[in-house]
Amino acid sequence: MEEHVLFLLLAASSMTDLKYRYVDNQLILFCMISGLGIRLGHGVTDPADLIAGVICPFLLLYPFYAMRLIGAGDVKLLMAAGVFTGLNGLKMSLIPVTVISVILTISMAIKEKKIRGLKIPMAIPISLGILISRL
Repeated sequence: MEEHVLFLLLAASSMTDLKYRYVDNQLILFCMISGLGIRLGHGVTDPADLIAGVICPFLLLYPFYAMRLIGAGDVKLLMAAGVFTGLNGLKMSLIPVTVISVILTISMAIKEKKIRGLKIPMAIPISLGILISRL
């Protein structure tokens, strides 16, 4: 059940980010609450990892949001994913997320023939990186 809810979160947020460049707050909140319920229902093996999986993305990414380098939806998406994966799961996804982000950015820059002002739908590399790291 946990994997299904995580997949739905990642798929839905990627689709809305691709189409509207926006990740829905209600979707994020629903998934965070569902994920907490599922994780607590199954007995969290490491509560500190779960808490860190939610708090660390906020603390680490807020400066990038404040500088307008990423959107708030991207931060919230990683926080929601942290409910399911914990901090260790998020750390495992860093390399795939980074590689996919670079590939997407280069592809969009070539297609748009510009670098400045690109609006990268970061939910896509975040989602793919998390899914790849869970294989």
